[in-house]
Amino acid sequence: DMNYSSLVSCPFGAFPSLPTLDVQLCSQIKALCKDNMIVSLLKGAQELEEFARESEYSCAKIIQVLQPSFLSYQLESPTPPEAIPLASYPLDFTPPEVSCPPWGQKVVEALNLIAAKSPSSNSGFLNDLEFNATTINEIKKSTNTLEPHEHSTHKSEFQKARDATAMVLAAFMKQEDEELSARLGRKNLQVMDRLAKMQAYKRDLIITIRDAYGMNLNTTMNANRFH
Repeated sequence: DMNYSSLVSCPFGAFPSLPTLDVQLCSQIKALCKDNMIVSLLKGAQELEEFARESEYSCAKIIQVLQPSFLSYQLESPTPPEAIPLASYPLDFTPPEVSCPPWGQKVVEALNLIAAKSPSSNSGFLNDLEFNATTINEIKKSTNTLEPHEHSTHKSEFQKARDATAMVLAAFMKQEDEELSARLGRKNLQVMDRLAKMQAYKRDLIITIRDAYGMNLNTTMNANRFH
């Protein structure tokens, strides 16, 4: 938690305070966002996994039903498909800390925005800034915290601290959402591949029995005897 006690006597971002959020607070915010992302990832992946397992269970029931026919017709059933590990599928994601250390582009831009608007920068907390407009506008829109009040151009130091923290939090959340989307996309690709293989395998089971009639003497004789 932030220590607000000094904000009464020392304006947020003014010397001797740091012009923006410190490393320790950013690390705590990052850890919080990462934990929330992992929880959402596990929940989404579990739902996809359950869907795939239901299809595999259905396929196993069909194998159980058709197995006596393969034995009676003296046929070898097709080999079931093998599951491919999740790590074998491509992950279209580069950690933002790698592409723009130490926090990622969106967080660095948010920290720079906060620093540029602090009193120590002599630019005023609410002046316009020349940064990546798209990223900053998205962050402002998601937090709706750094816009000036309709009838006031001044915010309390407590509000400035809360706004700065919320802005960095929103930037971290956007970066974690990108990783969440990429990892769920890879899991979905694996599940869709498993579903397609199960469908193809069930077709192979039926086609193997169908095509053996008239082509395999034992199959033809046993089928005629059965029918």
